Parts: sequence; C-alpha cells; structure tokens
Amino acid sequence: MKRSAGSAAEPSALEMQQRFSAAITHHQAGRLSEAEQLYRAMISSGRALPEVHNNLGILLDQRGDRAGAAAEYRKAIAINPTDPGALTNLGNALRSLGSAGEAEVCYRRALAIKQDHAEANNNLGMMLSERGQHADALACYRKALAANPRFVDAINNSAVATRRAGNANEAITLWKQAIALKSNYVEARVHLADTLADLGAVEEARQHVLIADKLVIPPRPNVLFALGIALARCGIRESAIARLRQCLTADPFDRFGARLALAALNEEPVPERASDAFIDRLYAIDPDRWDNAADPYPYRGAEVVAGKVTGDRLDVLDAGCGTGLVGALLRNRSSRLVGIDLSDSMLELAKRKNIYDELHKGDLLSFMWARPQSFDVVTCAATLIHFGDLGPAFAAARSALRPGGALVFTVFPNEQDADVSVAALDGFGQGGCFVHGRSHIVDKATVNGFRVETIEEAVHEYKNGSPIMSLVVVLRKL
Repeated sequence: MKRSAGSAAEPSALEMQQRFSAAITHHQAGRLSEAEQLYRAMISSGRALPEVHNNLGILLDQRGDRAGAAAEYRKAIAINPTDPGALTNLGNALRSLGSAGEAEVCYRRALAIKQDHAEANNNLGMMLSERGQHADALACYRKALAANPRFVDAINNSAVATRRAGNANEAITLWKQAIALKSNYVEARVHLADTLADLGAVEEARQHVLIADKLVIPPRPNVLFALGIALARCGIRESAIARLRQCLTADPFDRFGARLALAALNEEPVPERASDAFIDRLYAIDPDRWDNAADPYPYRGAEVVAGKVTGDRLDVLDAGCGTGLVGALLRNRSSRLVGIDLSDSMLELAKRKNIYDELHKGDLLSFMWARPQSFDVVTCAATLIHFGDLGPAFAAARSALRPGGALVFTVFPNEQDADVSVAALDGFGQGGCFVHGRSHIVDKATVNGFRVETIEEAVHEYKNGSPIMSLVVVLRKL
C-alpha cells in the first residue's frame, strides 16, 4: 500500500541527508557493499535525490556493471535533466558499452548546460581524438584545463592527441608535465616510455616504465597492454609477459592484441590472424587518417595495389576495403565494384564516397567462399597483414576468382626467415600485423592453385618520416 506524504515511516529530509552522508563516507572509504545498501534503501523510500542515483551509478561503474550504472544515471537525469555531471557519467558508461553516438550526445548536452565542464570537455575530446579530429580534441582539452589547470587526465589526453597528430616531442613535454603533477600516474608514464622508445631513447624510456610497473596498476586491459608493450620494448621481458597475460585475462576477446604480443615474445603460438574484436577496435580509432592526402608522409598501400591491377570493365572485390582508397582508384576500370570490411567506422567513410556498387560488413574469407567465380580481381591493401598463414586467404580468394583472375595484395616482408611471424613490437606487432617471407607466399600460392606473377618491394607507409616497405604481390589463378 502506498504511504501518504505524512506517514511516520517515511524518512524526513534531514534523515535522508544523514543517510546520504553516511553512504558517501562508506563509498569514499571503499566500503562499497555498505554504501550500496544505503543508496538502495534511500531509493526504496521513494524520496531519493538525483545524487543518490548518480552515486549508485558511480559505484556500479566501479564494479564493472556499465549497464547498471547507465540505468542509474538515466534515473538521476530524469529527476534533474540539467545536471552536467550525471550527463557526463552517462556518456562515459554508454561509451564503455559501445554506444559512441549516444555518449557524444550526452557530453554535448552537458556542455550546453555548462560550457566549461572539465570532465565533459575531456571525454568529448577523447572521442574526437579517436576519430582523428585532433584539432577539435585539443580545443576540448584546452577548455578542460582552463577550468582545472591541474586536471592531469586532460593533460595526458592532450599528449595522446598531440602524439597521434605526429608531434612526438610536444607530447613528451605534456606527459612530463602530467607526471610532475601526479608522479604515480601510470598511463602518462607508460605513454611517455613507449614514445621515448619509438624515438630511440630506450634508456630514458626504461626508467619511466620501471617506475610504472611498481605502481598500483588500474585493472583495465588497455593500461595493462600498453604497460606490457612498453616493458617489452625496453627489454624487461618477464615483467612484460606477466602484464600481457594479465591483460589477456581481463580481455578474453583479445581486443587489445595481447595474444599476438605474447606470440611476438615466443610465449604463445602464432595465431592464425588478429582477432575480429581487435580489428574492430583498431580501425575505429582515427579512421580518417588513411585519407589524409595532405600529410607529407601519406599512406601508399592503396596506390601500390591499384597500380598492379590490369584490364578494364572488371568485376572487382575490394577485400578489406577500409575507407575506399583502392575502390576510388579502380572505379573507372570496374564494371562492378564490391567492398567488404569488418569495421563499421571504415565502412561508414567508404559509403560516403559513393563509389561501390555494394558494401558489406563481415569476414572476408566467408564472403569469398560464398561467391564462387564471381570476380576478375580481388584486392587486399593492408588486409592480409593481419593474417598469419596465408593459405586460407589464398584458398578463399581462388574460389571467388574466375579462371585467370588476379589476387593483388600487400604484406610486410619477413627479413628474419622465409616463414611467417608476428611483427616486432615497434608499432606493427601491437598493431596486429604479421610479417611474411617470400617462400611462404610462393609455397601457399602454389598449393592453392595460383601462379606468382609479381613479388616486389614498394613503400607502403611511413613511420616518423621513414619509409616502411611492403611486398606487393600479384597471384594469377591457374
């Protein structure tokens, strides 16, 4: 039976405040069960403040219950729609749940209410940076830091965006600023160490990563993975293996590629390919970077693949089509141009170009097996770099090709031996890449009914201004 407003059993406003204060005390002391009990009792009373739902959401977030947290944040917002803190918290939870669009709406709503809300600016900046909108992201971080100059997360994120934009030395300065403010900031030390190692300053990198490894490490797979990679790059092998195994435990779908990294350290068998979850995460970050023709060191993989395609009025499958760079170069020579990719982010950019007759999301091997003798050419620019043994890919491509059809692709060369291995942990191994020996390519092509027409080296892309070479391969179906 519903209690009346004057029921004696109903807690007074003062009692509610006292209970809320007690709950906060438990919460801040880490006594989450006691805090949750009090939060839920206040909610059951029917007189819960929006702050109660918000704090319960924070508690559930701390336990990893993102869906439960989001539900509580929504309840807080329903009571008080103008609370920028609850809107920001909901955005964070939605982002963790993979609802990036809804998360952005929440951040922008929070900023419409309070333009200088530090947390909302910081988190919106993180989303923009992941899309490659580094200038817009840095503008958000500046607003966050104007509101709170000691906001170390915003300083760290500014450094990440600056590094992604290609300004390594400026990023290093920012990470050192963050560490000066918070010496136990694990993420900043790890990013700093990895960037220093990238620039060849391994001894300085080693000093920072050793400090980071002794700190309390957040149990987040991205942090554990980054720490493991930095340790490996600094030659601290056993600690690197331990951190990467912790990452794999926390990340069973291997979204961050710990299994590949362990294989690079000869601690796991070489997997058949990078996981779908890893590929989806990797190419959701900064998908626009592949299309940046104004970059003084542009990506060239699409150009070198398209340059090896011969003939006109072709039926072409662009396998791993990405943002459509190969498709744009082959459109005028194609009767039918079909693209397939695993990444929603990349496919969205390809769709905007309006160059494909068909675009599909899915596994390219399954797609090719389902379409026997449907294409004259299959192109794979920077796609088979994520496959170990190339035999299954060659077999699927042969099935999809008509007699005399061509498979044209790039891979990274294995300079150590003739077989296949995970690439070194210098940016490529942790990027889900394999390296392939020429003999491996020839042997797998021959077994799967191809003639090797071309294997030659070409610049594929650049790193820190230096060219990265690839093998450009043309196989002809017998």
